[in-house]
Amino acid sequence: MIKTVVVPSEDVCSVMSIGIDLKFEAICPVPGKPYGGTIEVSYKPMIEIEEETKLIEWNSLQDWIESLRDTEHTAEGMANLVAQRVHDAVNPEWVEVTLRVESAFHLPVMVVAEL
Repeated sequence: MIKTVVVPSEDVCSVMSIGIDLKFEAICPVPGKPYGGTIEVSYKPMIEIEEETKLIEWNSLQDWIESLRDTEHTAEGMANLVAQRVHDAVNPEWVEVTLRVESAFHLPVMVVAEL
């Protein structure tokens, strides 16, 4: 589960982006072999004037991504899943997930999912 934190809207940047790459591992369903890489998450919070804003609690996002370690997902499916979960958690104006595969049969792969 991805946790959120609530902060005063005046304390929120217009675009939130994690400063470090989140490591991930999964199993590619086609050959059934493990692969891994990094995921970068960026989103624009839905900021209401004089209201509070929900933000992603990054440690819980990392824990959730690590929980997917032995599950089957294509790179595209993994990027879409992360984007959808972030969207569901904080209902941002937009979210972008960039997934970079570092160990998939020696092929460099980059996938971007946007909602």
